Amino acid sequence: MVKEEVFFITSDGKQYKTKRAAERHENELTMTQAGYTKKEVDEYLHKLKDSNRQIQIILEQKKDWRDLSPYIVKQLPETIEDFKNDVVTYQIIKFVGWGMSKDEEVIKGIRLPRLEEGEIPEEFIQYVNDLTEQDKGKNGSTFEIRLHKETDKVIKYQIIENRLSPEDKMAQGRKLSESDIREMYYDREEVYEVEGEESRWSRSMTTVVKGLDGYQYAIDWERGLTESQEDSYYNQPRKVKLEEKEITTTVIQIIDIEE
Repeated sequence: MVKEEVFFITSDGKQYKTKRAAERHENELTMTQAGYTKKEVDEYLHKLKDSNRQIQIILEQKKDWRDLSPYIVKQLPETIEDFKNDVVTYQIIKFVGWGMSKDEEVIKGIRLPRLEEGEIPEEFIQYVNDLTEQDKGKNGSTFEIRLHKETDKVIKYQIIENRLSPEDKMAQGRKLSESDIREMYYDREEVYEVEGEESRWSRSMTTVVKGLDGYQYAIDWERGLTESQEDSYYNQPRKVKLEEKEITTTVIQIIDIEE
């Protein structure tokens, strides 16, 4: 019985007795069709391994690029072109603000020729402008993009949310959220506080604070009286002034200012 001989045929019609030999030829053919000689590929990979960690790892496993899998070799022309054109990967990797995890990647990497110093990809600028437009009617925040970190081939940016202060929101006639009111209570200078009536679960409180705009604001809130009852801030702050009036004793009254 005659043993059937097996051949491996490459894309240009050549026959090889081993798969390895066929793949080596196929890899050379891939790079030749991309316009590179074997010597040129060797030279570029030698330069690339110093700046491209992936290429470095690949060449540690296979000393000769012709022994790499055809799938990897088909990606080499683009990798070399990126290297020749100084292409870098631009990323927005952090969103610093409310409503999104700090470590969440907002936009995947965009590969572009290295831009002039200080220049930002148009895709990023448009993304930030869209965020500002979408938030205009909600919180009035504006967004900007800043350089976060730059390595040899990767430039990372982060988005900064410039939030309106509670005082700015009130000046624009916006309604404050509970977190806004809580911010005013904890982060502003307290100038006066008085306790009100006590119920089963909470006590009514009024605290007057000095706002960032110089005005005084009265915050009516509920202090929780049990471990399971949180403080609540449901009422909008009121612009007030404090006056001392002597009756039989000196007391402080909170007077609303009519706008």
